Amino acid sequence: MMLILGECNRNAREAANLYAAKYPERHHPSAQTFYSIEKNLRSYGEFQKKRRSKPITIEGNVVTVLAHVEENLHTSIRTISVDTGLSKSSAHRIIRKNNYHPYKMSKVHLRETNSQCHLHFISWLVISYEDNPEILNYILWTDECKFSWSNQ
Repeated sequence: MMLILGECNRNAREAANLYAAKYPERHHPSAQTFYSIEKNLRSYGEFQKKRRSKPITIEGNVVTVLAHVEENLHTSIRTISVDTGLSKSSAHRIIRKNNYHPYKMSKVHLRETNSQCHLHFISWLVISYEDNPEILNYILWTDECKFSWSNQ
């Protein structure tokens, strides 16, 4: 293929046409294929671009990110990135590797039918929070869509 490209003075479209004429029984590569192969040979010295290796995670960065998360469990990856100077993808990778799951808080629309129960829970929570500001860290918040207020 590269010899044909040379014959055509590096004109990829002409090379694709000449290749199809010389080898009608073979698969005909496109002009883009000729162009890409030549580009990779010039840039990398190989027919295919070298694959990027996975980035190395530095232990100090892991400690920094995890300390930031422990400080504030409701922080965002963007905030961690800005505060630590790491890229968002690095911060996200470190968080995932250490079994943390970034999430986005969303509002939930409550039904009118249980409004008294909701008000009772909220008043209990406010009173409990005044006694113990850490109480929110001990509540299991789920995204389950079905639950019952009765003991069933």
